[in-house]
Amino acid sequence: MASSMVRAVCWKCDKSFPSLRERKNHMANKEHNCLRVICPFCPKEKFFRRSIPELLDNCTKQHKREVISLPKGFFAEANGFWLSRHPRDYMQLVEPTGKTDIQAVKARELIRGKFHSGSKELEAWEAGWAHVNQTKR
Repeated sequence: MASSMVRAVCWKCDKSFPSLRERKNHMANKEHNCLRVICPFCPKEKFFRRSIPELLDNCTKQHKREVISLPKGFFAEANGFWLSRHPRDYMQLVEPTGKTDIQAVKARELIRGKFHSGSKELEAWEAGWAHVNQTKR
């Protein structure tokens, strides 16, 4: 009877959760890091953050000048998709902002500015972003 109440399963380790929220919390943990995002302003050796709230905290403390010019909604969880280290996983947990939304455009611009054109890292990001084109706006 209890198994019929399970609403969400982790696609990485097959654990079951009674709610989507609990699965999302599990997926964000250190084991999976599915909500991990990049700080577009930190140097490469320390630019990953565990989540959008942690990124916002980092940016408001360390990058005040840069934050002033960002569009409203840049640090929204939905916009985290465009900064996500694992966009395909992120998209399964949080519906991304639209590709043409100003905050999404700015996020992609900042990510592209961090990597050399044609680099494997940038290609991986762009491949992850391509999935939103097929399913959103």
